Amino acid sequence: MEPVPRFMQRQRTLDALRKKPEVSVLIIGAGINGAGVFRDLACQGIDALLVDQGDFGSGTSAASSHLIHGGLRYLEYGDFRLVREAIQERNRLLVNAPHYVKPLPACIPLFSHVSGFLNAPLRFLGWQQSTAARGAWIVRIGLAIYDLYSRSVHNNLPSSRLVQRRDSIKHFPELNPHIKATARYHDALIRHPERLILELIRAGLQEQADCRALNYLPVVDSDHKEVLLQDQEDGTVVRIRPRVIVNAAGPWIDRVNRTLDSPTSFIGGTKGSHLIVAHEALYTALKGHMIFFEHTDGRVVLICPFHDKVLLGTTDIRIGNPDDAFCTPEEESYLLDMVSQVFPRLSVSSRDIVFRFCGVRPLGASDRTAAAISRDHQLRFLPASVSHVPVFSLIGGKWTTFRAFAEQTVNAVLAELGISRCVSTKDLAIGGGKSYPATSETSARYVAQLALQHNLSRETCRELFTRYGTRADCVASFCSRHEQKEKCITGTRYLRAELAYLCRHEMVVHLEDILLRRTLLAMLGQLSTKGLEEIATVMTTELAWTPEQKEEEIQRTLHSLQTGHEVVL
Repeated sequence: MEPVPRFMQRQRTLDALRKKPEVSVLIIGAGINGAGVFRDLACQGIDALLVDQGDFGSGTSAASSHLIHGGLRYLEYGDFRLVREAIQERNRLLVNAPHYVKPLPACIPLFSHVSGFLNAPLRFLGWQQSTAARGAWIVRIGLAIYDLYSRSVHNNLPSSRLVQRRDSIKHFPELNPHIKATARYHDALIRHPERLILELIRAGLQEQADCRALNYLPVVDSDHKEVLLQDQEDGTVVRIRPRVIVNAAGPWIDRVNRTLDSPTSFIGGTKGSHLIVAHEALYTALKGHMIFFEHTDGRVVLICPFHDKVLLGTTDIRIGNPDDAFCTPEEESYLLDMVSQVFPRLSVSSRDIVFRFCGVRPLGASDRTAAAISRDHQLRFLPASVSHVPVFSLIGGKWTTFRAFAEQTVNAVLAELGISRCVSTKDLAIGGGKSYPATSETSARYVAQLALQHNLSRETCRELFTRYGTRADCVASFCSRHEQKEKCITGTRYLRAELAYLCRHEMVVHLEDILLRRTLLAMLGQLSTKGLEEIATVMTTELAWTPEQKEEEIQRTLHSLQTGHEVVL
């Protein structure tokens, strides 16, 4: 059985920090950028401490559109460097994390051949920020550039093509009959972003013995060269003395810098809301494709198959306080209404919603319209003469380019520390992507061997393999020795033993950590009152909760999910 990793031993880690508060690099924010920097630093042999005010991956990184993409629409704003980098990083993730990042065929319905032919060059030159419908000619030019960039690194995806109206309607019978053509291309979907973050953290801890990671440990103050962190569980304060700070707090970056006595105005965030709907007809109509198109206001939106549900996204609205981000009724209507634009015979209503989520993009401060603000990443530096301890703030960025952004950040940190890079992360497999079977046949053999080795059913092992890749071996080993080894939570395919494993091995603190991040139970609408009670019972056993704590966690979770406009119970 896999030994409990060090990052699960939360109290021991806190005690160790109190005894030895010196650390080379303190990373604030355990989203995808912070986790990427953490792993990269660990690979260079640097002792780093990663902390977050909430759970790992609980902020902006958990509220993405679940796309790993090159950013086709960024071409018209002249962001060629970003598109090229994003496509290369997309291709790398398809190789390094094949258990979570999967090829995604995409379709753009086109209602004109020449529309946007003049507007696109104006946007490219920065003379016009308003949108106009993109016609077939403009989209085809963009996809030709997309294909060109795709050939550079690990590309196994089909080239794009333009499909005329008759063949498009034949393939997508529910598609709006007024289309002139469709453009087809490929990007990628990330099936469970939060788990990829956990695997990056785990990789960093395994790589470097002096690295540590802690959730629910926000920065609350600074005292010259000391940073004060407060444990949210018992209220105690830990004093840390870092040589360098990496501020990867996303939309909270300026707030953190103020706490570090270095006020900044780096962030000009926008919020994006999404819906997950259970709608069999819509899911079938997609034919496994993401539909990528312009809403009536010119905003580029998407309808995407997600597991056995459909994801609708996204809005792009300016917001000041990231803590105020939630999906409003107006945004909900906006997202539901867009479906009829491309599938006029299908009706999707609020009754079909199983999950709502909203996050804030940590974009750089800008006077441009929300859609026109660059999604490129930038590193801002505050020297020790300004902030007592040198601070690198990570502005902007995309899920897709996290590795490249981490590499840029780590190179700057290493220069500040006077150390040279010794390892590249370009070709490093992530977690359960290591030794991942290359074909469906080898995957089937892997699952069969897993079932035989651990005396579990093939169905169980297939589920574990789907959720954890080759790390399913560790989970299966644990489950096979559990007294309820193949008993599922009511109404779900998650094993009680599997949830016990997550509690022991992934620093779970609250019930929400399991429901929203370690699993997809909430997002896929698989929660019920009975199931919630069963999950809380498993956690009570594993985390030694009292009956009072168990009830408090249930009530806290119900309140959080319902008032946060997330889960429909």
